[in-house]
Amino acid sequence: MQADIDYIFQQAFEHSLQANIISIVGNGRIIRANRAACRLLGYSKKEILTRNREDIFRITEESYKRMLLERTAEGSAKADLSIIRKDGRLWPCEITSVIFNDTEGVKNSITSIVDRRERLSVQKKIDVQNERSVASNLTVAVVEAKEMERSDIGKELHDNVNQLLGASILYLGMARKDIKNGEAYLIHSSEYTNTAIEEIRKLTKGLMTDTIKDFGLCAAIEDIARDTMEACPVKIYCKLEPSLERAMSDKFKMNAFRIVQEQLNNILKHASASDIHITMSEKKAEFALSIADNGIGFDGTKKMNHTGIGISNIISRAESYRGRARFITKPGKGCKLVIAFPII
Repeated sequence: MQADIDYIFQQAFEHSLQANIISIVGNGRIIRANRAACRLLGYSKKEILTRNREDIFRITEESYKRMLLERTAEGSAKADLSIIRKDGRLWPCEITSVIFNDTEGVKNSITSIVDRRERLSVQKKIDVQNERSVASNLTVAVVEAKEMERSDIGKELHDNVNQLLGASILYLGMARKDIKNGEAYLIHSSEYTNTAIEEIRKLTKGLMTDTIKDFGLCAAIEDIARDTMEACPVKIYCKLEPSLERAMSDKFKMNAFRIVQEQLNNILKHASASDIHITMSEKKAEFALSIADNGIGFDGTKKMNHTGIGISNIISRAESYRGRARFITKPGKGCKLVIAFPII
């Protein structure tokens, strides 16, 4: 059960859209960073783990000093300050930092970072637009609405999800120290982590819709493939054709993406696979989506447990767009899901 709890926490931390780093309070050494933090700061995973807090923050900045004092007194703190990217550029950001003890009793901090550049840029645009015609004010209202939505998401991640994950870490540490009551602590940790994951899912549901609308189905699939490979010991190979998306509606793209998500989840949970191949193609007036793995497979001639392994969701999604889903598999021979949709 402990391994499952650790895995759930790792997944929640790694796949958070919020940039997060964990560092040792005593010496400032960074010991963990998620993909969003690496992207924001411009470092690779390997590089960022060789850095200290003075490489990321301007520790002589007054706002940073005030944040440290508040965090020491209260256990958590927020501040607006500048981060230092790998390329040396300074970016205005908002951070939230929470102190917790690890399993050895060493004080660590989990720090979340929100890029404020867009917020400041939007404010400047609003100031300019306010001086223009009434027609232009409609555009300003849309920008403000989008910024407010992003701000709300950031606050929810800061104030809610970070606190949930922090509490989960604390209970994990308590479970390791107090074996007698460890089971109860692990249950509490699991509850906090599962709640955090559910909150992240709620927040990212709308964001993923925008991602597919703005960047396309292929980009979304490649993105989830990269995230999965960073968190799990599996290689994912994508052979996708962005040109095939031109005739697809956004709803269809989202439906296809959910199928990919569902099958990847099935493979990671049940298949023990090391390689996964995701392919898009067009043949004989049909759009085909296939997901193949080299895992343990199963007996496709027997009645499948649709509810247990999520196959019913895939079949239902395929049928909603007049598609046909086939599972080509044998014990020990891996599994290949092929879904064919008619091109209207």
